[in-house]
Amino acid sequence: MTTRQSANSDVAVCGPAGAFQLVKGATGLKAVSAVAAFALALNVGLNPVWAQTFDHAKICDAIKRGMSIRLFYRPGEPERIVEPRFLYYTRNGDVILNGQQIAGYSESGNVPGSRSFRLDRAQRFEFTEQFATSPAGSGRLPSGAHEIICRYISSEH
Repeated sequence: MTTRQSANSDVAVCGPAGAFQLVKGATGLKAVSAVAAFALALNVGLNPVWAQTFDHAKICDAIKRGMSIRLFYRPGEPERIVEPRFLYYTRNGDVILNGQQIAGYSESGNVPGSRSFRLDRAQRFEFTEQFATSPAGSGRLPSGAHEIICRYISSEH
């Protein structure tokens, strides 16, 4: 494993098989924590969460077809059922899935509700054949959306 810290406090961590993570503005404990978490994940044979990549085309297909997805977000948390509406990039380059969470685990307990999920924090998706129940066109484009990858467009318009 290789670790490099730049003058602007970004930490780059590279492990076997090219698994890579850039931690922006990492200093002190944040830098040490990023390296330690990456090393631990590699040592116990886990795929580090940030190394996770998801097929945007499959997610967009579910969004365009109006299908619900089962989202397993953070390690150890139960599933969430989400009716996705938008997949987009933030200004920082994070990929965000936004939609209506209609069931499942919620830290706040407020379900249903509009939610945004960073894909680099997601564990996995399961694509259902269940049509979304939210009203057509529900959900506004989140203010943090910089570049839209895909969005739900109702066929009723």
